[in-house]
Amino acid sequence: GFRKVLSWTLDRLGLNPKEIKSVQHRLCKLVLLEKGDAMNLDIKEDDDRFATLVVQLPSVCTGGSYNVSFGNKERQLSHSSLHHPAPYYCHVAAHYADCKQES
Repeated sequence: GFRKVLSWTLDRLGLNPKEIKSVQHRLCKLVLLEKGDAMNLDIKEDDDRFATLVVQLPSVCTGGSYNVSFGNKERQLSHSSLHHPAPYYCHVAAHYADCKQES
């Protein structure tokens, strides 16, 4: 379940999930999009938040991307089911809280 996703997320962020017992997760924002909408993740700064986890629920989506940048490095993640079997799987993206995100 979600513990597996949290463990994967910590690993992808370079943290050892077995050594971190105090990481807590909470739903901060739920975004429902319709055709043509852009994802807006304006998340209020939180003193104890160190990372953001974006979970795309299974859907038939044919476009869109999620851009994350830090300094001069940028990465683009696709939301499209053209590249991934989104109708059947959740997609997960994680980044540190001090990264900039756009869609």
